[in-house]
Amino acid sequence: MRRGTADISPRSAEVLRFVVDFKRAHAGDGPTRREIAAGGEIPSAADVQYHLQVLERRGLLRVGEGGR
Repeated sequence: MRRGTADISPRSAEVLRFVVDFKRAHAGDGPTRREIAAGGEIPSAADVQYHLQVLERRGLLRVGEGGR
């Protein structure tokens, strides 16, 4: 497991995995919250936002301007 991911929920880990895979497949461009919700079968953008905040607080990703 990647350093720092042991203390996150399985859903947050799934969001992180989706973001990493998306960026690899799209020349480094990050997904929107809607794309994350659709790709991870997450019911709302608010749920996605929560998981992104968890990941950002733990230093596992940085949310850019424009929500990407």
